[in-house]
Order: sequence, then C-alpha cells, then structure tokens
Amino acid sequence: MKRATDRLSNLPNPIIYNILSLMDTKYAVRTCVLSKTWLFHWRYIHSLNFDTKTFTKVSTFRKFVLHVLRRRRPFGVRRLKFLVDYHYKAKSRNSSVEKKVSDYAALYGGLEELETKFDSKFPESIVQCQSLKTLKLSTYSIEDLQDSFDFASLTTLQLSGTSFSQTHNNSFDIFSTCLNLENLILINCSLDGREIFEISALRLINLSISNFYLEGSNIINEKLVISAPTLVNLNISNLEFEGLNVDYMKEVVVISAPRLKFFNFRADHRQTLSIEKCSSLEKMNVRVFPPVAWRETYNWEQGYMFDLLCITEGFYGAKSIDISFKFSKVINL
Repeated sequence: MKRATDRLSNLPNPIIYNILSLMDTKYAVRTCVLSKTWLFHWRYIHSLNFDTKTFTKVSTFRKFVLHVLRRRRPFGVRRLKFLVDYHYKAKSRNSSVEKKVSDYAALYGGLEELETKFDSKFPESIVQCQSLKTLKLSTYSIEDLQDSFDFASLTTLQLSGTSFSQTHNNSFDIFSTCLNLENLILINCSLDGREIFEISALRLINLSISNFYLEGSNIINEKLVISAPTLVNLNISNLEFEGLNVDYMKEVVVISAPRLKFFNFRADHRQTLSIEKCSSLEKMNVRVFPPVAWRETYNWEQGYMFDLLCITEGFYGAKSIDISFKFSKVINL
C-alpha cells in the first residue's frame, strides 16, 4: 500500500510559521509533539496569542507564558493578544506577567496589532511602540489617558468597557494625537467627571459608538462632540446621559462631518442631534425604541412626534431618511 504524503510538513517553513501564528499559542506549541521536524516550528511564530480561557489553573497559564518568552526565537512580534480574566488577576501576580509580555513585544520592535486588557495605565513599553497600527483594548478605568495616548501609526482603535476620567479640563479628547486613525470603535465606555466628550480625528473614516455613558459635573451641558472632516460612516447606539431632563433639553450630540454619507442612529429615549456641516449625507437610519415602562406611562403619541423633530433636525439635506419608532405597548394577558 502506498504511504500517504504529509503535505503539511512539506510546505515551506514560512508558510508553516504563518499557519501556527494564526492559532492560540498554547496549541501552536503543542505541535512540537507531532514529529522531530515539528519540534521547533513554534519558536518562529510571529504572533503570540495568550488567553486564560484555555487554561484551568492560573499558575499553569503563568508558567506557560514565561516558558514561551524564554524559548521563542528572538525576533519581532507582529501581533500580540494577551487576555486575562479579572478573577485570574485576583488570584496571582499576572500583572507582572502582563508587563513581561508587553516589554517582550516591544523589545524587538515591529508590533503592529495588540489586543489586551489593562486595569491601569499603559505600560511605557507599549506607549513607545510607534509601529502599532491596530489596538483593541478592554479595561476598567483609564485616568488622564490623553497624557500618554500618542500612537502616530495607529489606524484602527477599539476600546471596550473603558472608563475615561480627567482632572484638568471640562472637555476630553484623546484621539486628536492619533494622526492616522481611520477606524474607531467604542463599546460600553463612559466618561466620568467631564461635561464634554470630543472626538476629533483628521483622517477618521469609520466611527461606531455603542452604549456610551456620559456622567459630567453639569448634567445640563453634557454633550458628545464629533468633529471629523473625512468621516464617511457613523453608527451611534444607546447614549446615556446622567440625569437627562427633557425640560432642559439641548443638543447632546453635535456632529461636524462634511463628508459623512451613512449615519445609523439608535436610541431608547429622547435625544437631540445638532449638525453643522453634513452636505454629503446620503442615507440616515433612525431607530428609537424606548423602554416598555416609558411607553405605558408617557404620552407617547406626542412624545414620538417631538422626538422625530429633535432627532432629524439639521439632517433635512439627506437624500434618504429611514425612521423606525416603536408605538406598541405591552399587553398583559
């Protein structure tokens, strides 16, 4: 019988390294047991992917990470993913491991993509990594982030569960120093103690904001300001403003985007939008689905008509506007 050919092992080494780099590093390392040929392949991977979800013990995870850093061939890390559940951090010294990993990735240069969680300020080694193009960050709180957030090459930024705070200014804008930022995604973020959250990026093309909570010192003046001259796609979903009072309603979202073409807006309560420059707008989608309790107690017919005028004010130049409201009440059977 003719013996089967091992096509995978016959691939050029650079292709094998690329394949292993797409895997979780734990499983990439395990390929060393396949044969003598595969014994050292994992040491040449250009991406590191560490995730505590693939380990049952925090001590095992820590030992594994340190083992990889010691044994891997000393050349640049192109992509780094380091995700540690917070209950793991409470059990061990993973903060020191986190620093070792970030220092290692920055040591040889060339880091382009980083996905991680921090509950403190950025490690100095990462701040100095000017080759970074994609950053996906999940964290609890970042204080005075603008002082250290300076990534000249960054094109894509995703922040999840991030609480921003600042002590020396009523407005907050951390993105103006990212001169090449094109894609920005904010998920479950909040601003604490400031009245104005400003997004100003000269080259921003795509912006998505969902479940953003603004808790300022003056609830009447709270607002989100977007100033992006090259913005094309804008998605805003469920903004929350502390103590929002319709009797004192002012523009809570101010948009200046002369090249904006597509705008999707979703809210569960009344909000007003103000537009300064948006002459290129082609399509606007508005979805307003207030809570059931609001629909049962509020004069919803009048309220929705007022919401319609508030939300679409300033967007009359759009070529197409699609509006969806939820009028139905809950019927208890």
